[in-house]
Amino acid sequence: MRRLQVETDQAVVVAYGWQDLDLGHGFNETKQGIRYTISESARREVLDSLLELNHNATPRRSPPGCMTRRRLGQPHVHHLRTQRVRRSNRTCSG
Repeated sequence: MRRLQVETDQAVVVAYGWQDLDLGHGFNETKQGIRYTISESARREVLDSLLELNHNATPRRSPPGCMTRRRLGQPHVHHLRTQRVRRSNRTCSG
């Protein structure tokens, strides 16, 4: 089972282009106790890299309270946006 975990993690590392990242698999302390997982330094590096990718992939959004068109499948949150507009004096641009 551990071998499969290492192989899966390595495949993910290659898919993201992070071949230089040493995952440091082993028994490491976690919030759930000691677990066979990647090292804490590798975990932080992975999370930082994923966060950076997410920020680069996410389009800039309008300020809170601005009415925008929903994408198909997104929940309608008009009432929340209306409340935010009342609390702030921000105006929407374009």
